[in-house]
Amino acid sequence: MKHLFKTAALVCALTFTQATFAPAFGEGGSGAPMDEAKMAEMVDAWYARTAALSMKGEAGIEDVMALAHPEMTYIHTEYDANMDRDGLIAGFKRRVARAVTRNSQSTITNRIAGKNMMAITRDTSHERRTNEGWKTRESKGLTTVFLFRDAKIWRITEYWD
Repeated sequence: MKHLFKTAALVCALTFTQATFAPAFGEGGSGAPMDEAKMAEMVDAWYARTAALSMKGEAGIEDVMALAHPEMTYIHTEYDANMDRDGLIAGFKRRVARAVTRNSQSTITNRIAGKNMMAITRDTSHERRTNEGWKTRESKGLTTVFLFRDAKIWRITEYWD
């Protein structure tokens, strides 16, 4: 329940702060409204395809990026990450080359949809290679906002550390 209120507060803050969305989309705004089910399907596909990178290698990057708008950006507020599409692809390539994670899983615990946006909270687990071998890491209540444009993921903003 705590995560529901946290996500709802975040969505309200973002929704009612026009400066956050209006200038970012530029002329034409966010476009025609996307169906909530389609947005949920794309979010689920994003997590499934990024989790599969440890098995597919670089060949899986194209599958992930097929969901992305040509002007996609990825922002992580706590890690000071702000990447365009090319930067995100380069990051995926580094992740695949390092091969330090495997068996990634995400369970979405809450979704709040608006016009061309979906805020989610999720729980995750994955195995990470350490000097002592593979260790399972788990996180709960990670909040992410997806913005959509032209039926593609246009921006992902992560709000967790």
